[in-house]
Amino acid sequence: MLVCDEHVASQVKTQRTTIYRVQDNRLSAADALLERVQAKHDLVIGCGGCTALDVARYVGWRMPLILVPTIISTKCISVHRAILQKEDGTELRLLRQQPIQTIVPTREIANMPQELNRYWSISGVGDTLAEISAALDEAECELPRPNFEALLRRVPVASEALDWALAGRIEYCEEAVVRKFAELSHHASLEILANPQHRYYRGSEHYFYYALRRLPGFRWMPAHGWLVLLGSLLNAAVYRDSTGDATPWETLRRACCSLGVPVSLTEWSQIRVTSGDILIALNAVDEPRSLFSRRRPFTAEWLHRTLA
Repeated sequence: MLVCDEHVASQVKTQRTTIYRVQDNRLSAADALLERVQAKHDLVIGCGGCTALDVARYVGWRMPLILVPTIISTKCISVHRAILQKEDGTELRLLRQQPIQTIVPTREIANMPQELNRYWSISGVGDTLAEISAALDEAECELPRPNFEALLRRVPVASEALDWALAGRIEYCEEAVVRKFAELSHHASLEILANPQHRYYRGSEHYFYYALRRLPGFRWMPAHGWLVLLGSLLNAAVYRDSTGDATPWETLRRACCSLGVPVSLTEWSQIRVTSGDILIALNAVDEPRSLFSRRRPFTAEWLHRTLA
């Protein structure tokens, strides 16, 4: 059975494959599909974006599962986590089926319109780099504190992504670039699979993202990885202010510039992320492990100075 989004379904030529078109990740719809899949099929192929892959992971429970991501928008293309939406709007995160294979159609992704390719690729790299921010949360509490090189050794995939992002201007529609994005995302997935309690899976940057998601204007904001990368940059600024070590901040800022990600409030406002929304989200983070929680309250003056 092929579980895919509408775009993929429109490209399928064969009539011999059962196709389920995913509209959203509602748990009720996934449960109904689960019964059909378990009764009639012995293989599930998930093809499409994050929503299609999440539904495929859920319904492919205890059977062979192949994933074919058509965008690389997160670091989780090969994981076994499925994220579904309950009726009350909250998320349900489940450990479901690990794929037997992940196939990334690099040529097709490279042939996407350049701006669309750039948009989703930045999201994927931003999600991978987020592990650096999570490591900063931990390092700020340590004495003696590790230097940045030692900290990066704790997050080898994110460190590789950082080196690659800093290497120079990125041509998003080159197949070699897409292949590198896919490798980084896949390796990050393998880290999570090897250690489900991976302590750098998320940190302040993700709690910041979750706070943004509760705001009325969230639906107009950029994709997950963009906002997580903004959270990582802000977390590095808090770490700088707390420890006097500006290296993480300066390095992540250079990586953002290389990737083509905004680094100023003016630039973020142009893609519908306002200073007011950022400030509300920063002050809403209430996770003891987060640098944001330990630093609150944040002021408009601090934010404007940080993202000048």
